[in-house]
Amino acid sequence: GWKIPETTLVYPWIMKMFPEAFYIHWVRDPRDCIIGGHMTDDLNDFGISYDKSEDIRKNRAISWFYQREIVRHSPVPEKIASVRFEDMVFRQDETLQKLEKFLNIPLVKIPMRTDSVGRYLTDDQINMFDFFKNDMTECGYEF
Repeated sequence: GWKIPETTLVYPWIMKMFPEAFYIHWVRDPRDCIIGGHMTDDLNDFGISYDKSEDIRKNRAISWFYQREIVRHSPVPEKIASVRFEDMVFRQDETLQKLEKFLNIPLVKIPMRTDSVGRYLTDDQINMFDFFKNDMTECGYEF
């Protein structure tokens, strides 16, 4: 597996190089994503021009949305499964069964930190942006 946010920036190239690979589209509630820092917080660092803000949360939100757009506008691989981070945390058995069937290999449970889900609920800064709404609905998140 290879799970780092920066991977999404080269996703179309990876798909072209490895068309037979099994792809797991791992998503997480953007309201939790933008609370913590990532290497992809500032898309300018990757040569991507955008309307950068003084608000780091807004920049993170733009990066999250930009990465969703990359995936949305890329061809769908033949072998792909979607998994929500929150399902892996709270419904791990069911999620692992889905992945085992997809990958045709046995998987084992791993400890998952439940406190990493829903952090936005106790966060006192802006963590919701209107441009999240369509993607959140598509991914099964309520707002």
